[in-house]
Amino acid sequence: MSRPNDFVPDDLGRRPEFPELPSIAAERLPLLVTGIAGVAGYQAFLALRARYGTAVFGQRRRDNRRLTGPGVLAFDLEDPVA
Repeated sequence: MSRPNDFVPDDLGRRPEFPELPSIAAERLPLLVTGIAGVAGYQAFLALRARYGTAVFGQRRRDNRRLTGPGVLAFDLEDPVA
């Protein structure tokens, strides 16, 4: 018996890469995904960016220079000047 959060394989036994994302109304966009330096934040950023395109931005700390790319913004959330 499956639990509500379990992925259900398709006819070929494959599991979907991402669970089905709910639709977001246009007035709720753009989206800012914080914490994309972590695994969960980065996966959420990729999934949302694939679905909603350039209306999704990811936030990283300024000192994490290795994480760059389209839609990645560098600022510190705790900085009152930023």
